[in-house]
Amino acid sequence: MYHAEPQHEGGNPPLAPDFIEQDYADEIDNAVPTRGYQMTPMVGLGGSAGSISALQDFFRAMPPDTGSIFAVVLHLSPTHASTLPELLQAVTKMTVAQAEDGQRVEKNHVYVIPPGKYLATVNGHLKLTELEGERGKRVAIDFFFRSLADTHSPHAVAIVLSGADGDGAIGIKRIKERGGLTIAQDPDQAEYSTMPRAAIETGMVDGVLDVRRIPEQTAGTAGRAENERWHVRKYGSRFYGSGLVMPLRDAAGRVGGFGKIMRDLTDRKRVQEELHEQMEELTRFNEAAVGRELRMIELQKGSRRVVRSSR
Repeated sequence: MYHAEPQHEGGNPPLAPDFIEQDYADEIDNAVPTRGYQMTPMVGLGGSAGSISALQDFFRAMPPDTGSIFAVVLHLSPTHASTLPELLQAVTKMTVAQAEDGQRVEKNHVYVIPPGKYLATVNGHLKLTELEGERGKRVAIDFFFRSLADTHSPHAVAIVLSGADGDGAIGIKRIKERGGLTIAQDPDQAEYSTMPRAAIETGMVDGVLDVRRIPEQTAGTAGRAENERWHVRKYGSRFYGSGLVMPLRDAAGRVGGFGKIMRDLTDRKRVQEELHEQMEELTRFNEAAVGRELRMIELQKGSRRVVRSSR
């Protein structure tokens, strides 16, 4: 049952994610909370500048009956009404609505953050708190992702779309710690690449994809996603790995979670990089040698012209 949460001091919203851990300590019992396995998969999408067209592409490609819940968190003007629910409703058969405080979430529904609010998910419900003038870095997406991680854990999916700042990069770390799936829009295809690049640079992103391909992985329609890239371990060391993400389905074919397999390919990658450096060095040597030969030929031609003219 949804209930009122205690208020907290210190400049944070009344239900800041760290307080979710404190207030629901009995239900968040370990690094990957077992309660999360009982929750319906929830997909959180965060974006800023240039992300509306990306969201439309995403929901246009997303099947309407995946059995998942979707929540959209954008940096909206707090003083203007949002038409985002209508824009998204035009491209999907799922029900799209502006989120309401205390609202119980339902499968195959899309909930959009209203202007001037923080959005969190707690105990199967949505929680709204006032956005009291963000100073400096915006944190609405981080805030939602962290609450999503603590409530849905391995059934949480965080997607970072186009945007001009780094919001979301901290939140995806919590998603990864809790066993969830993290995806970033391909920065080369994002209208503003700063936000997805910030997420990728954390080393905590499972996939970097064209936004139109992301639904294949979150809905499981393609079966698997695989990529190779540098990752950052929890304590800061780097390794190059091949990651495979596969949807886990129940008897009815619904996606109930995701399985992830990672192979450490650091030694192979370092050998490849050394060979690449050696080839580049050889190429530079050959180019320098060819340049010397060409200069010698020009000098010889010049010498012959001098000899002929002296005759």
